[in-house]
Amino acid sequence: MSHRRRRALIVVGLALAALAGCADTERVVFLGLVGEAPGDKPLYTGLSPSARFARPFPRIPEPGYRPPVLPDAKAGAAGEAAVAARQAMSDRTSDYELRARYLRLNADEYLAAAAPLRPSVGQPLPRFSGATQSRFATARQALQRIQGDVLSLHGIVQRSEQTKGQAERALAAARAGGAAAAPLVKPLSDGIANLDKMLKDGDALVGVFVEWMAEQRTALDALEDEIRRGVATGPAILQRESIVQ
Repeated sequence: MSHRRRRALIVVGLALAALAGCADTERVVFLGLVGEAPGDKPLYTGLSPSARFARPFPRIPEPGYRPPVLPDAKAGAAGEAAVAARQAMSDRTSDYELRARYLRLNADEYLAAAAPLRPSVGQPLPRFSGATQSRFATARQALQRIQGDVLSLHGIVQRSEQTKGQAERALAAARAGGAAAAPLVKPLSDGIANLDKMLKDGDALVGVFVEWMAEQRTALDALEDEIRRGVATGPAILQRESIVQ
C-alpha cells in the first residue's frame, strides 16, 4: 500500500469516526476534510421563513402623473369648477409623488440594514452581538417607516377617489356649459384619465407592499430567533442531516 493511499484511508477513517460521534438528527455536511470539525458553529440551513429575509422590495413605478393645463377661458361657474378640480388633482399627484419617493428611500434603507444580517446557506450564522442586535433594531425601524409610507399612500388613494368625483362633476359642467366651456372638456378628460391611472397604480402598490412587509416581518423574526437559539443551545439545533461529500 502506497504512502498516499494509506494517508487517504486515515483521513476517511477520522471522518467516519467524527460522524459516528454525532447524533443522527445532528449530522451536517462534514467539512472536516477541509479543516472544520462538524458542529463547531451554528450553520444556516435556509429551511425556515427567514429564507425570504431581505428580499428586494416591489417595484415602485416612477410617478408621471400630471394635472391638466386649463385654457384661459371665460366659462363662468363651469370654469370655476374646472379650476378647483384641477387644483385638487394637482394636490393629490404631488402628495402621491412625494410619498412614493419616501417609500423608495425607506425601502432602500431597510435593505441596507438587512443585507449584513442575511446569512448564506451552509455558512455560520451571525453572532448575536451588540452590532447584530443594533442592525435588527435598525431594520425594524425602517419597516415601521415603510408601514407609515404605505398607510399614507392608502390615504392619498382614498382622497384621490374623491378628487376624481369632483373632476367628473366639473367635466359634466363643462360639457353642459356651451361653447365658452368647450375648451375645458379635453384637458379635464385627460386629467381624469391620468388620475385614474394613478389610482390603479397606487392601489396595486399598496397591496404588494402590504404583502412584502408581512413577509419581511416574519422573516426578520424567524432569523433573529434562529440566531438566538443557536447561541443559547449550541449548533446542533440549526444543523440538518446530510451526507458525507
